[in-house]
Amino acid sequence: MSDAKNPWSFLGYDLRQVVSPVSWKLAWEELFFEKNRFFHPYICEVVKLVTVDGKEMFIRQDDPVTAARSKATALLLPPEQYLIRELVIPAVAEANLYDIVSLDVLSNSPFPADETRYGWRITKRGEGQVELVLAITSTQLVHHAFFQSNLKGVPAEYEIWCAHGTGYIEISGYLEHQRIRRQKKKIAWLLGKSAAITLLLMLCSMLPAGFKLLEMQAVRSQFLAVNEEAEESVRLREQLVANNNLINNIKTLPASSLDPLQQLEHLTRSLPDDVFLKLVEMTPVTIRITGQADRAAELMQDLNADEAYERVTAPAAISINRASGKEQFTLDIRLPQRGGA
Repeated sequence: MSDAKNPWSFLGYDLRQVVSPVSWKLAWEELFFEKNRFFHPYICEVVKLVTVDGKEMFIRQDDPVTAARSKATALLLPPEQYLIRELVIPAVAEANLYDIVSLDVLSNSPFPADETRYGWRITKRGEGQVELVLAITSTQLVHHAFFQSNLKGVPAEYEIWCAHGTGYIEISGYLEHQRIRRQKKKIAWLLGKSAAITLLLMLCSMLPAGFKLLEMQAVRSQFLAVNEEAEESVRLREQLVANNNLINNIKTLPASSLDPLQQLEHLTRSLPDDVFLKLVEMTPVTIRITGQADRAAELMQDLNADEAYERVTAPAAISINRASGKEQFTLDIRLPQRGGA
């Protein structure tokens, strides 16, 4: 549970350490830069180590190796020119490791603060504590050892190392930062390569799904095409049925079906010159005409006498059109039927 006085406390553990940049930096260094870690052999460089008396050796992961050249050169200080201290701190205090080391150096260095140079490394972890070894020297001692050696230039152009047991400690503030920078670039390259391989594997695993998706899209396209063809077939079939029904209806018409042109031609010849028509409606059995004539009753009698017509009737009374003075009529002419329906 959280502490009312410290909302970041959970079960006695300060959660602020999780988001602390120092904690992330220590975790990064522990993973990639501590000896015997999984990644350390892949990024560790070979360093040419030179002693004051001129002896040379090539070191990789604290062990001598056979090499022809190296990008980094370090000067190994004589044992009498540096002070070694061994520290043991609780694991829970590791987030404050840099501050603890700085305070210990200030408290135990026999040299002036502006002359003090130091370096440290973690030697062991476990049982809730962290063991580290600290090497303290001074700028003056470094210069003294450098000018006793066969190296050329100035100490700032080289790394400065101290021996302790079977390992070495790098003194900070010299050229070791360039080697560390190269190692970080190599780490970034390894992480980038790992990310690219992971992405490639993910893409490879997605290929079957991609092919299946393309196959489904092809099947869907075929389904839509077949569906459109089916709809067109149904439409054509319905049109064919409608045409067949029309043909059947036409076949059921009487043998003396109405011929509009012939009937109009005969009607035109049968009407006197004083008659004009406003409307002609035809069906297979009747012709309805509406118009005006000087003598509509005589016209009705003449059409009744025509052998081409069976009967002529007036569905409405004959009236006088006041504008023209003619008689206005509407006549239904029934056509004779032969052969029967």
